[in-house]
Amino acid sequence: MQGASLFYFLIFSVIIVGMYIIVRRQWINPGVAAAVGIVSATIAMMLTLTEMNPEMMDAQAIIFGFLIGTGFVVTALAVAWYFHSNELREQQQHGDYVPDYVEYDEPEDYVTGVEST
Repeated sequence: MQGASLFYFLIFSVIIVGMYIIVRRQWINPGVAAAVGIVSATIAMMLTLTEMNPEMMDAQAIIFGFLIGTGFVVTALAVAWYFHSNELREQQQHGDYVPDYVEYDEPEDYVTGVEST
């Protein structure tokens, strides 16, 4: 690897690590993170492949970029989700788990038109 191909591969690596952290910390919806990750990883891998082998046709770069990018993103998502689920399960078992507090409105007094006795 030389020059631009190494740069694009480093971008690909940052995308994969970023996907892992985003899903593990639940910063955004995992579905959105997966979609953005697959598209960006595919583009980064396509650029890496075309820079490594200038004779590669665009169709080959798209197909292999999609397969490699999607494979790595799905693997990173699966690992992140696995560890996140285990962390939540462990917190629930040890009593450290405190669900997020959701503030609800006060219940309204319902007027039925009938007085109680």
